[in-house]
Amino acid sequence: MDVRTKVITHADSTTTKLQIWDTPGSDAHYKLARSTVVSTDAILLVFALDDRPSWRRIRHWIETVSSFNEEPCPIILCGNKLDCRRSDETNTEKIVRDSEIEKTAAELGCHFVLTSARSGEGVDEVFQQLAERARDGMIRSGKSSGGTPRGGDSGRVGKIGSEPGKDGATGAPTGRKCC
Repeated sequence: MDVRTKVITHADSTTTKLQIWDTPGSDAHYKLARSTVVSTDAILLVFALDDRPSWRRIRHWIETVSSFNEEPCPIILCGNKLDCRRSDETNTEKIVRDSEIEKTAAELGCHFVLTSARSGEGVDEVFQQLAERARDGMIRSGKSSGGTPRGGDSGRVGKIGSEPGKDGATGAPTGRKCC
């Protein structure tokens, strides 16, 4: 497990400091994920766009993390390896389609973002949206006043489902091959 922080500046110049707990998504890490997700302000569930079994586990993890938290928290689905999916669009059995993601996100009341850790595409966007949803949730629950330009709010974020080839907290390429 990797724990990092990332400060996000919102459009209104307030900041949110994310404490990101990067937890592997395999069943072997279930207990670790449970302790990480309790009292979390937002959750980022990552799956590989070129790995259908990774996608199939998303519903399981949403049910799991929802059972851990006393209060509902925002969940963002993050389809990673956008660059790999583009290079392998002929393998339709393996590729997760946007229409599937959109339908599932709508059914579950989640937002989704597509990213490429290799190129960095969508990485800033997913953390920006995660920070906004964490901040909005903290305001609704009374944990926060909405942040300040000087200090901001701190939110605890659970990220489940690491991907080879990217840094879990920043999304920066690590040099390892992802596809």
